[in-house]
Amino acid sequence: MALRTLIFTTTVLYGLLAAHSHPAPIQEAVDVPQFAFASASVAPPEAYNDTLGERRDNIDERGPYYGGDMVLNEEQLAELKSGIIGSTYRWPSGRVPYQLDASFTSAEISTITAGINMIQSSTCIRFYARTSETAYVYIQRGASGTGCYSDVGRQTSKYNVVNLQYNGCIYSGIAAHELIHAIGYFHEQSRPDRDSYVYINSGNIQSGRAYNFDKYSTAQVSTYNIPYDYDSIMHYSAYAFAINTATPTLQPYDSSIALSRLGQRNGLSSYDAQKITAMYSGIC
Repeated sequence: MALRTLIFTTTVLYGLLAAHSHPAPIQEAVDVPQFAFASASVAPPEAYNDTLGERRDNIDERGPYYGGDMVLNEEQLAELKSGIIGSTYRWPSGRVPYQLDASFTSAEISTITAGINMIQSSTCIRFYARTSETAYVYIQRGASGTGCYSDVGRQTSKYNVVNLQYNGCIYSGIAAHELIHAIGYFHEQSRPDRDSYVYINSGNIQSGRAYNFDKYSTAQVSTYNIPYDYDSIMHYSAYAFAINTATPTLQPYDSSIALSRLGQRNGLSSYDAQKITAMYSGIC
């Protein structure tokens, strides 16, 4: 019941943030409210207290959205039960029109562009400046406390929103991570075979956040026959949603895998590039 409540609240918040009936003007920023949490029992994670120096997770793992940073529409939430494999949420020809919030600084634009180039340099995906497209990615400069998040896959009833909190999320690797959600990819550790590779320490997961560690079935997602990737830019860190921030919530069964490899945001791994290429095979 608690999970249904959290997902419902997330869906309502999603509607408030992103379900616009018409696209944003080219030069106009979109207002984003502060995070709203499901209930008083689900406290805002300490992630957004910038004075804390003990966190070992990634800021994109700390939000109240599905998986921490994924905004799913009602249809996608339903499809998680019935299957999401297919081209419904793919960008035609792998071409993604995008628009930047006018309030980004030139240095921030350079950082975001570097994130875009991480994707373009190793896949067939191409981002280009939006002109009049109604389906596009709006990259907005989020206020303090709004976090990092993205719609998953191409939206048709509205434009996609990628939010980058100005004080914490504007890094090239985080921009790339969120934009990979926008082109249709979920988190690596949610794939069907993950239990063969990582142990989930459920006793150290924050109250009300266990659903973020759900895994999908082969009827819902595809691994594209590509090996499990500890080095994926889409993998959680070892300390995602941890109560005790010194104790991992995910730990590889293979003891030779360093915990620091999980959750890297330095760039796409070779397997990341292969998976995106497979996802868009025949499309671009």
